[in-house]
Amino acid sequence: MKYSAHAVARKREQEKLLKAMAEIKILKDRLERENAYLKDAAQIRPPQGIVGKSPRFLSVLDEIGQVAQTDSTVLLLGETGTGKEVLAQASMTRAPEATVRWSR
Repeated sequence: MKYSAHAVARKREQEKLLKAMAEIKILKDRLERENAYLKDAAQIRPPQGIVGKSPRFLSVLDEIGQVAQTDSTVLLLGETGTGKEVLAQASMTRAPEATVRWSR
């Protein structure tokens, strides 16, 4: 009886280990995809006058690129000196010429 209890316990531990290894593989795959995405994002050259490299700022640049391809109106809010005009210019340089409208 003692042998079978040990075998059952060992089987449970082995199942836990396999489950943990499967989770590690999923996380590793996700990390590799994120790493590839970030490497691609880092290679995208920011518009002239923009020097930020933080992940959040790069996501702002990505959003600018997405919005620039539409004819949507965008309102940039922020305190004086925060770079609203630089971001607006970046958006305009990425936009098709027919969609560019500028107002201050």
